[in-house]
Amino acid sequence: MNNSNAFSLAISHYQNLPFEIPENWIWTKFEDVFEITMGQSPSGTDINHTDGLEFHQGKLFFGSLTLRHSQIFTDKPTKIAPANSLIMCVRAPVGDVNIIDREICIGRGLCALNPLGGISTNFMFFWVNYFKDIFEAQATGSTFTAISGEIIRNQSIPLPPLKEQQRILNHIQQIYGMLDGIVGEL
Repeated sequence: MNNSNAFSLAISHYQNLPFEIPENWIWTKFEDVFEITMGQSPSGTDINHTDGLEFHQGKLFFGSLTLRHSQIFTDKPTKIAPANSLIMCVRAPVGDVNIIDREICIGRGLCALNPLGGISTNFMFFWVNYFKDIFEAQATGSTFTAISGEIIRNQSIPLPPLKEQQRILNHIQQIYGMLDGIVGEL
């Protein structure tokens, strides 16, 4: 590809982005900011309720922010989501996200999004939640809607500098703290 074709392709890509971002932010893709692991279920004979690596297949144990314990285990894990990463539903309901504080095995209904380059997992939790409707709109399937690893990897995402990420996260946490106080007073 010659330089003028590459330049035209880059311009057309940026013309298709959903909104303008501040000058010090960058447009990138999920695959550039996350180590992405698509789930794969272990054999049913390798699932138990006593020991091994904790196993999750879908969002049954999702909390409002962090994943609850499943009490389901496997002694032959297939795909592993590392601690301090996100897990996202890739099958109905597409796009729901939780933070995990421990290493777990993930099945076909989930993917792990492990932030790269010092990006805060907590910041990305709120940011990835923004993409739920976008992922739902791209889901396909008649029995269960689902999104592919390719859709996740190629999703464009605007990314602020690390200091700005922390400032945004602090503001979000402050607002949630105020909301918790209001709910507590009701």
